[in-house]
Amino acid sequence: MNSDYSNSWLALLFFCLIAIGSNAQKVAIQGIVINPENEAIELANVVAYSTLDSSLISFAITDYEGRFNLDLEKDSVYLLKIIYLGYEERSEVFRAGEEAKAMIFQLKPALKTLEEITVVYKMPVVVRGDTVSFRAESFTNGKERKLKEVFEKLPGFEVEENGSLKVNGEKVNKITIDGKEFFTGDTKMATTNIPANVVDKVNVLRNHSDVRPMRDLEGEGNLTIDISLKADKQNITFGSAEAGGGLENRFLGHLNVFHFGKKASINFIGNANNVAEQVFTFQDMLRFNGGFEGMASKNGASTRLSSESLGLMPMRDNKAQRTNAKVAALNFTFNPDNKLKFSGFSIVTDLENDLSNQANRTYIGLESANNNERLSSGIQQRTLSGILKLNTKYIPNDNLHIEHNLMLRATQLNKSENLLSENDFENRYFDTDDLVQTPSVFQNLSMFYTLAPRHLISFEASQDYQHQRNRFDLNSTEDIYSGIIPAVITDTVRLMQDQNLNTHKIDAALTYYFLLNNTNHIGLSVGSVLNKQGLFSELGQGISNEEEIKFTQPDLQNDVDYWYRDIYAGIYYKTILTKLTFKPGIYLHDFYLNTEQSGRDEVIRKQLLLPNINLKYNFKRTESLTLDYRIQTEFYDIQQYAQGSILRNYNQLFRGNPALENSWYHTVQLDYYSLNLFNFTNIYGVFNYQRRYDNLNNRVVFEQLDRITNPLNIPQPNDMLTFYGAIDKRFKKFKAALSANLNYGNFNNVLANDIIVENKNFTQTYSGSVETTMDNFPVLELGFRTMINRYWNDGIGTQVFTNNRPFGNIEISFLKHFILLVDYEYNWYTNQSTNSSNTYDILNAELYFRKGESPFEFRLSALNVLDTRSIRQDNFSDILISTNEYFIQKRYFLMTVKYEF
Repeated sequence: MNSDYSNSWLALLFFCLIAIGSNAQKVAIQGIVINPENEAIELANVVAYSTLDSSLISFAITDYEGRFNLDLEKDSVYLLKIIYLGYEERSEVFRAGEEAKAMIFQLKPALKTLEEITVVYKMPVVVRGDTVSFRAESFTNGKERKLKEVFEKLPGFEVEENGSLKVNGEKVNKITIDGKEFFTGDTKMATTNIPANVVDKVNVLRNHSDVRPMRDLEGEGNLTIDISLKADKQNITFGSAEAGGGLENRFLGHLNVFHFGKKASINFIGNANNVAEQVFTFQDMLRFNGGFEGMASKNGASTRLSSESLGLMPMRDNKAQRTNAKVAALNFTFNPDNKLKFSGFSIVTDLENDLSNQANRTYIGLESANNNERLSSGIQQRTLSGILKLNTKYIPNDNLHIEHNLMLRATQLNKSENLLSENDFENRYFDTDDLVQTPSVFQNLSMFYTLAPRHLISFEASQDYQHQRNRFDLNSTEDIYSGIIPAVITDTVRLMQDQNLNTHKIDAALTYYFLLNNTNHIGLSVGSVLNKQGLFSELGQGISNEEEIKFTQPDLQNDVDYWYRDIYAGIYYKTILTKLTFKPGIYLHDFYLNTEQSGRDEVIRKQLLLPNINLKYNFKRTESLTLDYRIQTEFYDIQQYAQGSILRNYNQLFRGNPALENSWYHTVQLDYYSLNLFNFTNIYGVFNYQRRYDNLNNRVVFEQLDRITNPLNIPQPNDMLTFYGAIDKRFKKFKAALSANLNYGNFNNVLANDIIVENKNFTQTYSGSVETTMDNFPVLELGFRTMINRYWNDGIGTQVFTNNRPFGNIEISFLKHFILLVDYEYNWYTNQSTNSSNTYDILNAELYFRKGESPFEFRLSALNVLDTRSIRQDNFSDILISTNEYFIQKRYFLMTVKYEF
């Protein structure tokens, strides 16, 4: 990093420290809250109000010893309130003296619980069972614009770059608004569109289940965030309209309309822009499951279905050379009465991206004399996609819950790519066109019924139908795979690969629950998974624009039928021993898999016993340690078994393996979570270790830089280890956060002559940041993130890539009506193996103007102010190691007008 950047960072840090030290002098007020039996009361709210204007000055939550701590200004007079559910509120007026004052408050049991619930509802933090409620205004400064910014202020919350939300390292399954569904299956739609000023409370619901009979039975692992709206935002229509433009035909249009009523709600989100604002990307579409999960996978068995993206190139950090996005989304709920509920949503997208990148590749398994490639590519891709989901719930009473879901999804990808492949021996040019179409229909039926006070049953069934068509055209200046593909030699060789894949999957499970008492129950399950697939593929050559010949060789065609069946039965037992929850289970599976191709059948029949055990120890109500161990197995879909050659890209020919077996693996996961509301310290960590046997790996045969791959089971075990840990803490005038993310992998692939090559990768990411939290002071955040990627292979040795990224952002309010936002990052990317490095930085700035309570807001945006043209990243797989340079949009400016209603 050069001296100019270093001096800038030092100046900002010095300025921040001076400002922090200049605030008014404060004193620590400490105390203890107890009940009439002199026992500590944990999680009581202690709130200090100003006696001048009744504003909330500070608050604290008592710890498991009943202690609290408040930082208040010296010699000021406060009204102190202590509130806890089930006890009478206690109030006291006092002056904060010079010395720390220790106080003891004894609360008396309340006679009227309902009134106290109303009071506690208004407190900053409330913990009741597995629910933690944060009052938004206690953690925000009122300048937040989107729900995402509210989440980022709450302890333990993390919004990832793709919009996914995590709380204490655990992925949030869904977000609801006042208990109503909001685009179930994707949290991004809520985090990037719900305005911050409508949020009253953020409720974290752990082990949550919408089904009343199933609560406390099967809720483990379900994490839901429910947003409570402010009273003045209920039963009205509100939203915003935004329009912007800039030089070189830059444009942005955005419309949000929200109506949340008692019986019905309807929400519309529309966006059109060419400035890389990603409301809903194609990657979002691919991972969007509508909130559904398979039943058999919970019991140790799964089937890996091939991705329908088939070569989609994602944008890097929401940056591309050119973008054009159109998104329209509609969400609704309708409750005609207390028994019947309807909900659903529809999302339609039209996304265009132009991407360009250069990559230096090192192929694993080739001699060092010819294993390097410089690949330049230009890509134009357009994706059209749509989702429609309809949900019906019938709940006539507390004992019966019936629910049906229907989801229709269709995607189409058109991708054109121009490639230049260079090495020391030759230069090759390729043009490719890829068309992928994937319509699908999914439906799910579930029923939960209480037979008797201690006897419950659940039935769940799903049906999934997918049709996938892929057309891949390759134009090459060279004859490729000449010993395999009998192409007619012309000036250019045009190969055309067609694939059609049909999948029809049915998944059903019946479970009986016997509640022995309040702390013990047994679950008995039986279920089945049926998966039928058909794959047809053929390879041909285009002789002219109208003439095409099909290759008739058996090894260049596929006509495969696939049948997979899993019948299973299992039992689990759950008991709660004071602070320890113990849940062991075991499932017996009977597997049958048959593939038919080229007049031959390959059959696999297996019976596997798959145990699991879950232990959770609650040290206290906001601190726990969870251990989960299970043995699992995985089978593969039809594409891994189809033995005919399929051309996948410009230098890869893939052949399936009819003799594949399933893989199986041990998984151990340890989760630690601690939210200390006494000193506002949040700590969480996730450790996961997996050892896979008979794992699916690739056998690779190279022809120069072209390769033929086919899958096989390798007896050598593969290891994967991940760790993610973070700590964030709030101090008097700032908050700080530290995190570490470690990923280690040890896996194998097979080269020609059955030579097994061991590969290892160890990626490390460390980050830390400090952010000011003072009133009437700029919000300044300074941080540093370093990434270290270490790759090792028998043939090429060790390669190490690092990226050091200091970053900072500042929010300044001035002249009453103006807000300036600036964010900056500096990247120092190094390839230690070649002693080469590259630096680049990104600077963005936005100036907002809004006069008082005016509904109009004006914004001037300057994106990529320093006009950076490319960014660097590295990638690693069992085939190659690559360093990539991605080209991004140049500097541009945008003027936007927003109207809120």
